[in-house]
Amino acid sequence: MGLIELLRGLNEGTDRYGLRLEGTTNFDIGVRIRAAPVLSAAARTRTRRKIAAGAHFIVTSPVYTQHALDTLLDVIDGDVPVLATVHPLRSLAEAELLRRELPDGCVPTGLIERLDRAGDGAAAEGERIAVELAAQFANSTQGIILSCADRPELVSRTRAALVRPVVG
Repeated sequence: MGLIELLRGLNEGTDRYGLRLEGTTNFDIGVRIRAAPVLSAAARTRTRRKIAAGAHFIVTSPVYTQHALDTLLDVIDGDVPVLATVHPLRSLAEAELLRRELPDGCVPTGLIERLDRAGDGAAAEGERIAVELAAQFANSTQGIILSCADRPELVSRTRAALVRPVVG
């Protein structure tokens, strides 16, 4: 929160003590927030406080279900743009680890089952799932961040799946 407030102040031409500066800055202030199917009252309050403090946009942690994204979007209520992060899972083991580590419902059972059925082709199935999620999330967000974007063929498949025009 302190960093967000400091950057907002610099953009407005004041230092951390509220003293006027000779000029202003033009920082774009982004924050990273976890999307989960159930957000505690504390998580909802923290999200709203970050927006009130001056966040210009939100980048989600990797999201694996529309319901988790929708829950976060309800809290944000259109006040700032949201960029949804999509991470292609490489294996059943990775998905199971995330399922244990993340809040309940973040990694849905259907996704685990798809990777399990894929067997040795789990990495390719994880990429197909990522493309599907990106296409889904593009309808309700202002952008998609594809982690592991160092694979040009995956980036191309994802871009092709997006229904709205892609810039860049």
